[in-house]
Amino acid sequence: HKEIKSYIAYFILFISILFIANGLRIVNFVFTGRFKHIGRIISKVNWTGNENVLDVGVGKGILAIAVAKKLKNGSGKVIGIDIWDSEDIMDNTKYYVNQNIELEGVADKVKIKTQNASALSFKNETFDVIVSKQCIHNIEDKQERKMAIEEMLRVLKTGGKLIISDSMYIDEYEKILLDKGLKVNISSKYFLDTYPASSILEVTKK
Repeated sequence: HKEIKSYIAYFILFISILFIANGLRIVNFVFTGRFKHIGRIISKVNWTGNENVLDVGVGKGILAIAVAKKLKNGSGKVIGIDIWDSEDIMDNTKYYVNQNIELEGVADKVKIKTQNASALSFKNETFDVIVSKQCIHNIEDKQERKMAIEEMLRVLKTGGKLIISDSMYIDEYEKILLDKGLKVNISSKYFLDTYPASSILEVTKK
């Protein structure tokens, strides 16, 4: 009986440690990790300030705002698109993201549109850079995810860069891009700074 009680105590301790560790990860992500990860994403581009950028799944606008600040001294602009699913992220609304953009002083650089990633309205080869963070995995249908990747490639200029950070389906995205004859670079997952743990995929359109 003592051994059983001992095993139960160790098990409870182990579960408690897991909960605490997970809680610390979430706290780190909210206050510092997500900003560090956005820094990683935008560091993949050698910015001139004149880039036309598309942010697919703009959410609260944190990534779009960081990109816009890279364009402050040039002619570049950011378009952020989303479908504004209020059940997906708290305060994920067009009004909220526009508030954030105003507060950060980049309203002249960022335009927000309601649009589906798998059916983009833009002309072929419109953007120099396309970024997407924690978005494409929300598309439940595999074929529609493929369409979203293909649409991003379509509106990306030749020589332009596509950067996707996601916690799921990265291998799936890679296969789609490899089948197009493109060279794909994928980071390992960043467990400390992202929640859920996410990788960064980057590709240059040929």
